[in-house]
Amino acid sequence: MAMTGQRQKSKEKSPTAQSTSSSSLKEDVEQKDHGRKTSCKTKLCLMVLTVVVIVMGVSKMQQDSHATSATIHNSLRTAQKEQDDKEEVSAIASRSMTEDSSSTSTSSTQSTSTSTNTCQWRPEPLQGHCDGTKSTDESKLYTTAQACQTACCESPTCVTFQFRAKEGCLWGADTRVGNEKDGVTAWCEPRPPAVWQGQWIKTKQEGVEIDGGCSDDGWNPQELSGQCFGLGGKQDTGGANTARACRDACCNNPTCKLWQFRRDAGCFYNNHGFNCREAADPLEFEPFMGARKVQPTRSYTPHAYTADYADMAAEMEQKMQKSS
Repeated sequence: MAMTGQRQKSKEKSPTAQSTSSSSLKEDVEQKDHGRKTSCKTKLCLMVLTVVVIVMGVSKMQQDSHATSATIHNSLRTAQKEQDDKEEVSAIASRSMTEDSSSTSTSSTQSTSTSTNTCQWRPEPLQGHCDGTKSTDESKLYTTAQACQTACCESPTCVTFQFRAKEGCLWGADTRVGNEKDGVTAWCEPRPPAVWQGQWIKTKQEGVEIDGGCSDDGWNPQELSGQCFGLGGKQDTGGANTARACRDACCNNPTCKLWQFRRDAGCFYNNHGFNCREAADPLEFEPFMGARKVQPTRSYTPHAYTADYADMAAEMEQKMQKSS
């Protein structure tokens, strides 16, 4: 009976136990649901967080990329600026060197010009033959016109210089030019060298003077093609400006022994002549470069380009204006 009563009690308790068990089960389910919900929320948060981290990472990468790009750009700009600076420095150095070279060249030129022009020179160019300029032991040392003039300027004995490829540097004392009459006896032809016509009309054979150039058979105007000195001033031919007229004027003068003619110069004859130039050499007709120092005791009158040389005045004035 006791056993039966216990069983009866057990049966009576069963609904409660069942109720408790059901409640416990419900709580377990709710806890599991809550856990699942919590787990879901956690996973969602983790996913969101992952996305945020990824987005932040991408953003950081982009920022880093922009920063890297900016750094590269700045580096390129810096490198370009450095290159530009180097090129500018190089250009400045080049200009400086050019200016220094130009300055040195100008200084050198001025120095040369100064050394050449420490003497005061007459303006008339000595482009024709001068009978007083000679090659000397000292003048032979100078192989250019510039050096010849500079050395002449520094020499106390040289007053006149001339230079030409054929003869080289020639020095001499003071000289007259053209129509000048004052001063010394030495004289210079103001015109540049050119071919002349001329002839000895009286020659000596075995000590006997023979007339031979006044006849048509003896006509030989090429005999004296180079200029002779000592013929004096220009002679009158009676109006005809020809070689034959000059020969005839000489033949009509009992003291005349030789004549020379040049169309741009006129007729010249005398009873003597000297220093007749050799006409076979083409270099003989090249002009000289030359000048003479101013001498304070001279008046240089009449002017070189007057009378027989008046036709040269305008030409020489133009040349001197161009050279000044």
